[in-house]
Amino acid sequence: MNDNRQEPEAVGRRAVVVWWMGGATLVLFGLLVWLQLIQPYFEVRHVVMRMEADEKARYAAGYPDDGRAPDFERIIQAMGGPRRAVAKIRLYLRVPEEIQWRGYSVAWELSSHKEWALQLLTSVGEPAIPVLVELLRRKDDWFGVQARNVLAEWKSPRMVEPLLAELTNSDADIRRYCVQLLGEVEDDRVVTPLTGLLRDPHPEVCEAAASALAAWRGNPGVGEALIAALKNPKTSNRAPVASALGQRREVRALD
Repeated sequence: MNDNRQEPEAVGRRAVVVWWMGGATLVLFGLLVWLQLIQPYFEVRHVVMRMEADEKARYAAGYPDDGRAPDFERIIQAMGGPRRAVAKIRLYLRVPEEIQWRGYSVAWELSSHKEWALQLLTSVGEPAIPVLVELLRRKDDWFGVQARNVLAEWKSPRMVEPLLAELTNSDADIRRYCVQLLGEVEDDRVVTPLTGLLRDPHPEVCEAAASALAAWRGNPGVGEALIAALKNPKTSNRAPVASALGQRREVRALD
């Protein structure tokens, strides 16, 4: 009889332990989500809102030299240094300005806040390149255009790997943007990929690749690659290739 009474009590105790363990797991999971996603988002949001408020105050006061202009270096260090700051800003920029739900649009974030975040991101310098390359996917909106302008100005060899990874993007416009930016950086790593794009099914991508190779003077192998592409039967659009060879004055193409 005693054993029969103790068995339900033991089961009940085990159930309570399991319940508490499950609750503790959920709390821990929520804490991890907060630390990894929510807290960094609101940290960046607070920073850019403060930057915007300071800028409005300076504008109202006629832009006095009062030391309230954004000190990007200090802000980046306060966010944990360049690497952590880039990761946080990347997360913040990925959150949409509007949330669509059942046909309704809810404004979640001001575009001006995102613009300040992009300024903060570019102030980091070259560690921000992977995020700027990601922003190329926004194409012709303000963020995509600004990302292209910044990358074209930097012309950094650190752009090469992230841009090469985007050459397989299914969007022809994004491939074209990447080709144009790769043409700004004379790096031997891009010769073969750009030559391959001379056979791209979209003419604008072929033309961009040919133009990039035509302007490249530092590598003699570029002329050989263009000649091979001109003679390759798989090259569907030979006109930009021939034009590039003409610009380079490659007389070997006449052989």
